[in-house]
Amino acid sequence: MPQVSFIIGPQASGKTTLGRRLCEKTNMSMINFNHLIVEQKLQRKNEEEQTMALIKTLADEVSPRILIEDFPQTEFQAKFFIKNCVSSSRSFVLNCSKDVCQERMLSVSSNSDCYKPSSILSKKIRCYNERCSKLLPYLREATNLCEINTEQNLESAFTQLCSHVQPTVIHVRSNGIDSSNTLRQEIMEKLTGEHDFIDLNINDLIRDESERQTELGKEYLLMVSAGKIITADMVVKMLRRNIYSGQDKRNKFLLTGFPDVIE
Repeated sequence: MPQVSFIIGPQASGKTTLGRRLCEKTNMSMINFNHLIVEQKLQRKNEEEQTMALIKTLADEVSPRILIEDFPQTEFQAKFFIKNCVSSSRSFVLNCSKDVCQERMLSVSSNSDCYKPSSILSKKIRCYNERCSKLLPYLREATNLCEINTEQNLESAFTQLCSHVQPTVIHVRSNGIDSSNTLRQEIMEKLTGEHDFIDLNINDLIRDESERQTELGKEYLLMVSAGKIITADMVVKMLRRNIYSGQDKRNKFLLTGFPDVIE
C-alpha cells in the first residue's frame, strides 16, 4: 500500500488547489474521494462499501504516496479505513470560515461543476462542521493532524502546508583547503553514522537511473551521448523522487555532489 495522507475542509477552502500543488512538489498522486464514488456509481451505497472501493483503488495504485481529497468525511469512514487499510501519515485540515468560502465561490463561473449557490454552499459547510465535531478528535488521536489556515491568501497557506512535509536536507561544502576537506568528511560521516542521515550521492543516483533504464535514466543517456550536461532541473526531478519516496523514516538527507554552482 502507498503512504496515504488526507486533505479535508469545507467546500471552496482550497483543497484542490493546494492539494495539487503539494502533489506536484512532493511526488504524490491525488485521488478525489467524491469523484471516485461518482465514477464507480456508488452514490447509493453505504459508507462501508464506498470506503472499501477506495481501499481497492489504493491497492492497485503504483504511486508511492497518495493524497486523498475529501476523505474521510465521517468518523466511521476514518475508523474503517485505518482498521482495514493503513493509517494515514497525515491529515491536513483546512480551516476557512463560511464567509471566506462564499466569497471565493463568487469567483467561480456558474457554469462550472464546482459552483454552488450561496444557500447550498452554506448548508454543505454546516454539515461539514457538524461531522467534524466527531471526526477531528479521532483524527487527532489516530493520525498526525495538521491544521492549515486557508483564510489567508493561498500562497501563504501553501507555505504553511509544505512546512509539515518538508524533509531535512543538508549539503556540506569545504573551501578546498586540506583541513577543511577533512572536517567536511568528518561531519558527513557523523551525520550518516550517528544521526541517520541518508547519503544521496548524485553521481551514484544518475548511474543507477541509467543502468536501470528508467525514463529519467534514458534522458540522461541521451544527453550524455549528445555531449550535453545534465541540467539542474533533471537532477532536482530525480532527487524529488528519492526524497519523497513514501518510505517511513526517510526524512533526513545528505546531498553529495550537488549543487556545484549557485544557479
